[in-house]
Amino acid sequence: MGVVSVVLANFLQRHLSCRTIASHWLACQSNHLNEAYPMARKPRIDYPGAVHHVMNRGADHQIVFRNNDDRQLFLTLWAQAVARFGIVVLSFCLMDNHFHVVVVSPEGQLSRTLQFIGRAYTQRFNRAHSRDGALFRGRFHSVLVDSKNYLDRLVRYVELNPVNAGICTLDDLDRYGWSSFQFYVGGTYTPQWLSTDRVLESFASRQQFDRFVRSAAPDSVLEAFFDKGPLYGRVLGDQSFVDQVAKTIEQPADLTAGLGQTPIEDVSNAVIRLSGCGPAELQASTPGKKNVARSVAVDVAHRATGATLAELADAYGFKTVASVHYAIRSSRISAEPGTIRLRNDTLAEIGRDSDGQRLG
Repeated sequence: MGVVSVVLANFLQRHLSCRTIASHWLACQSNHLNEAYPMARKPRIDYPGAVHHVMNRGADHQIVFRNNDDRQLFLTLWAQAVARFGIVVLSFCLMDNHFHVVVVSPEGQLSRTLQFIGRAYTQRFNRAHSRDGALFRGRFHSVLVDSKNYLDRLVRYVELNPVNAGICTLDDLDRYGWSSFQFYVGGTYTPQWLSTDRVLESFASRQQFDRFVRSAAPDSVLEAFFDKGPLYGRVLGDQSFVDQVAKTIEQPADLTAGLGQTPIEDVSNAVIRLSGCGPAELQASTPGKKNVARSVAVDVAHRATGATLAELADAYGFKTVASVHYAIRSSRISAEPGTIRLRNDTLAEIGRDSDGQRLG
C-alpha cells in the first residue's frame, strides 16, 4: 500500500469520523497487496535419490495435449530435463487433460525440473495454439514415494490410465503411443531419457512385468490413496517412511503417511473389547463424568489412522475439533494407571508401539 493510501485513510479516520469506512477501505487495500504479493509456497521436499510421482491436469479441466505435436513436445522437454538436471524418468503416461510421470531425483533437482518444463511447455503450447494465460491447474503436483514397497504398483497404476479411461483395452495397451508401457514390454527400443532397469529388476523378465500390469488387479490401497483428496503433504508410504525422510533431510518432514494406516473401526473395536464399554459410549459422554474409553480411542486413532481432527470428530461424535483436541490431550497426559494401561493395550492390539509406530 502506497504512502498516499495511508495518508488518505488517516484523513478519513481523523477528520471525517468514518472509521468504519476507512477501516474497510484499508482492508481492501491490504487484500490487493496480498493478491499482488502472495505468501511463498512451501518448498517441495526433495533430496538426492528421492522418488516422486509427478502429475497435473489442465486448468478448468481443459485439454493440455491437443495433438501429437503437443505430446511429442512435452516428452522432448522431459528428455532435455534429463540431460540438464540429471533427473531420471521411470514411467510416464500422457492423457488429453492430464499427465503422470514417475521420476528419481538423484541430485535433488525436482523443483528446477518442473519449473523448466512447466514454463517451456506452456509458452510453446500457447504460441502454437494462439492462446494466452495459464495452462495447468497450478504448479505441478509431486508425491514422495516409498519405492521399496510401492514403486512397481505405482508404475502399474500409471500405465493403466488409458485402459481405465476407456481409450484402449488391456490387449492393445502396448500400442498406446503415449505411455512408457510400450518400451517396457517391447524389448527392442527404449528412448535414452527413459530408464526401465530399476522397475524391471523386480521382475524375472519383461514378460512377467507385462503380465503384472495387464492383470489389472484392483489396487484398493492406491485407489484409496489417490481418491482421498488433496495430495499435498501426503506420501505414498507409511509412517516409517515419513520418519526415514525426516532423518534423511535432517529436519521434521511436513508430511503425512498416506498408506499403512489402521482403520478407525479397528481402533474402536479394540477399545470396546479391552475396556468392556459399549459402542454408544464411544460416541457420547455423560456430563460431569470422565469417558476414558472415548478419550483413549480418539487419541490412539489420531496416532494410528492418519485421520484429520475433523474426521475424528465425526467418527466419535464430537461437536467441535477443539473438543477432539482436548480429548486427545487428556488421554496423552493422563497419569492414571487405568488410562495408561488401556492406551498401551489398545496400541498393542492394533500392532503399534507406545509412540504409535507400527511394530515389526
